[in-house]
Amino acid sequence: MLLLSGYAHVRKHQEAINRINMFPVPDQDTGSNMVKTLQGAAAELQASEPSTYKHVIESALNGALTSASGNVGIIFTGFLSGFLPELSGDASVADLKRGFAAGSIRARQSIQHPKTGTILDAIDAAAEEAKHIGEISDIEQFFGKTLAGVRKAVALTQEKMDLYRKAAVVDAGAYGFLIFLEGMLEGIDGKVVVDPETIQSHSRVRRFIQILENRYEVVGLLTSTTKTREQVLAILSPLGDSIDIAVFGSRMKIHIHTDKPEEVTDHIESWGEVSQLTTQDMTKHVGGRDNTKGGVGIVIDSGSDFDPDMALRERIEIVPFTVYADEKTGPRDMNKEDIYAYMRRIRTTNDGWPKTSQPMPVAYLAAYRTQLARFGEVVCIAFASTLSGSYNSALQARDMLSDTEKKRVFVFDSLLGSGAIALLAKRAHELANRENDADSIIAELYKLRKRACVMGIPQDIQWLVRGGRLKPSIGRIFSILQMLFFRPIIGLRNHKLTMIGFRFSGASIADNLFMEYKSRKQKMGKIIYAHINHNDNPKEAAALAKLMAADGAHVVAVTLSSHVIGAQTGPGGVFCSFISYSSI
Repeated sequence: MLLLSGYAHVRKHQEAINRINMFPVPDQDTGSNMVKTLQGAAAELQASEPSTYKHVIESALNGALTSASGNVGIIFTGFLSGFLPELSGDASVADLKRGFAAGSIRARQSIQHPKTGTILDAIDAAAEEAKHIGEISDIEQFFGKTLAGVRKAVALTQEKMDLYRKAAVVDAGAYGFLIFLEGMLEGIDGKVVVDPETIQSHSRVRRFIQILENRYEVVGLLTSTTKTREQVLAILSPLGDSIDIAVFGSRMKIHIHTDKPEEVTDHIESWGEVSQLTTQDMTKHVGGRDNTKGGVGIVIDSGSDFDPDMALRERIEIVPFTVYADEKTGPRDMNKEDIYAYMRRIRTTNDGWPKTSQPMPVAYLAAYRTQLARFGEVVCIAFASTLSGSYNSALQARDMLSDTEKKRVFVFDSLLGSGAIALLAKRAHELANRENDADSIIAELYKLRKRACVMGIPQDIQWLVRGGRLKPSIGRIFSILQMLFFRPIIGLRNHKLTMIGFRFSGASIADNLFMEYKSRKQKMGKIIYAHINHNDNPKEAAALAKLMAADGAHVVAVTLSSHVIGAQTGPGGVFCSFISYSSI
């Protein structure tokens, strides 16, 4: 297919395209964004194995729309959405003429304020040149004539913006479009066609400061929406510029530069089902910054109840709490596999009472250095500062880094514990995989922290009292309630552990927690993600997971509680954490 030939050629020349990227932001990613867009189309074609040519076109456009990145990706997808449907299985000159004309129209429709001296010039030139080519049936000759017009248009972009004249470059998007067409021709005749005179001195681009009108780039993909393109433009226009919107079927891809990213993302999330939503700080990607080590690494502590095997697979670093018992043989480290049997054994005595110790700063320091070697930035999500000194240790460890390294590490106080932190970490990892930077991930975590709920039912409340997590007065109230056949429910209120409710104890732990969950979820969004952990009580945890899943919740994990949670809450307890957000 011609599309794949064009993709291969753009990929081959993506760094040459990147080097001359100056507009609208000099972030050297135009070539990369074109490659991502075309790569999405190619991957969708390979994955779906389309059986008809119509299906081929639909698959390619769905893939391009899903992967479209940056201004150029949205505009280029707009072009493809007009161009490809006009082609038949064995594209003719007539097909290509219609395709270029339709592609030119759709590309212009995808951008808020079409500007001369950009990729639009090259696309319009292709449509105009093709339109005036006389009767000709040979596709190679047709492409040759069309490319001649596009090359002229690309060269002229240098004269249409002061920015380009000062930097001695042509428009990167226009050049990328030319490379794409040359790749299509290469696919027809098997030759590589690159005109060395088209671009002047790309290897030595003059650098200078460019002031950004807006700091953040937000990109969202709606798989279904009630809004039209015109409605979206009307709402977003006061919030930024460089607005691009590509539409294919019921799917809409939105791109905007803004200083109000949270307001923009709130709007997008309210318009329908969101499958992608990313925010990037563009000031971190301008001026030739070395982005070879990109991405965001995640650090958490073992109080999060995050699955260690998953953490290993996803390269998430877990900093350990320590649990030990002062026995006659001296301090002994304990893990979550043996903590519950040990606590049952000492139930009737205070001898060897398990104690917990927060992670040491050096442990966090080691985790930071591991992630800094892998990623450009690091986000650490710490156990609630109101419940543990883990957050303070994380801050101390950050202060041990060099000044340069400190700027790359962000410590977030979750004000939560257990499975709620695991959910935050999973969301942060998902956003990192979508190429969000640390700033936007932290902004999302602040939002989610307000929507999180942590609750549970311990089998015996006295474990919490003896461990110092609940006041003796609260413990006495719990004991009275239990005598009256009520089951107290503990949770976080104002970021501190306390009783948050009670249920009739005749029902099981799972049934009681599910009823409490049902009463609390009404105040949350429609899509809820849950994490369940238990203190050696897998039967009740599995029953709760089944009830919540049947009610529509996405139960992300059911895990054995970490040793630090177990040491504080005692054997037999079951705990549930849940958060509402649009996608995971």
